[in-house]
Amino acid sequence: MRRQDDAAGAGADPTGRGMIDSHRHCRLIYECAIENQSSALSLRARVLSVAQRLGFAEVERQKMALVIMEMASNQLKYAGGRSYVQIWEQPGPFLDILALDYGPGIADLERASLDGYSTANTLGKGLGSILRLSNETQIYTRVHDESAPPQMDWHRPAG
Repeated sequence: MRRQDDAAGAGADPTGRGMIDSHRHCRLIYECAIENQSSALSLRARVLSVAQRLGFAEVERQKMALVIMEMASNQLKYAGGRSYVQIWEQPGPFLDILALDYGPGIADLERASLDGYSTANTLGKGLGSILRLSNETQIYTRVHDESAPPQMDWHRPAG
């Protein structure tokens, strides 16, 4: 997601060579394990604070907060506290939010993305909300034995 006052494409490539050196230009702002509701609320507060500091509009900050809470809720339901989230600042500025967990994986990602589908007897709107509220979402999942983690990336570029 780009700041409200950032011109299209401005600052997206600080190297001028069409490539971003993640070691020099990307910064880990925060990471935490999602072990309970308190850690999810702490993460929500942190993303709101970071987004405000970077100049994101209120409506975009609230979208980020909703996505964070949906991601954390899914991690609590399915990974049982075996998960974490990282917030990365990218040039632009953009925020990347990486959620990684050791849950069972999503057997049918297409179906799970539809509103109303749930394996946890909930309303089934969480994953669909994440997809709708994010400018870009990348999901990697596999049904597995709990030895290898599935990964969910959330990237909010300009929109």
